[in-house]
Amino acid sequence: MLPHRMIISAVLFGWLISTYVNSAAESLASSRPDEASVRSFAARGVVKELKGDGRTVVVSHEAITNYMDAMTMPFKAKEPQELMALRPGDQVMFRLSVTDTESWIDEISKIAAAAPPSPMPVPRKSGLEERAGERRPSKPTTIRCSITSSLTNWASG
Repeated sequence: MLPHRMIISAVLFGWLISTYVNSAAESLASSRPDEASVRSFAARGVVKELKGDGRTVVVSHEAITNYMDAMTMPFKAKEPQELMALRPGDQVMFRLSVTDTESWIDEISKIAAAAPPSPMPVPRKSGLEERAGERRPSKPTTIRCSITSSLTNWASG
């Protein structure tokens, strides 16, 4: 009878171990998003603003196929350092990942840098130039004036 007890004890011990391992695995899986429940989408757009929190970027994005229409909205970056090289006006591509409870972007790459600001227009010179606090004409100016009046106009008015 001793061998039967050993076999029964071994089976019970194995069952307890497998139950404990399965329970621990289920608990671990429920504490983090299941990789199968994460949906990812390729997206592209233009950076409109970088928020002060260092993690959020506002992007005017094109339609995201099978997910959403084009719009301007904030996105949280999974890794904030990916936002460090971005400036408003930059065209970017990124991956949008979504679960039932959260979303984030990563794999951010700049497609085109923001256009440099256009230079200030050079004001056209007027007829006067300022030199040492004095205004004088840059070229001779002729003023012609013609006044015609008659006494009859004055008298009849």
